[in-house]
Amino acid sequence: MNRSMAAGFAGIENHLFYKHYTRMLLGDAKASLDAFVVPVQAN
Repeated sequence: MNRSMAAGFAGIENHLFYKHYTRMLLGDAKASLDAFVVPVQAN
């Protein structure tokens, strides 16, 4: 989970953002995780 695709504090791009086997979930970490956990807990 990440807030944006921007470079980090040191201005260095994170190459993991662009790997073909990764997925980036952008947004607030708590809200995004809750969106996944709540439906799973309901099952």
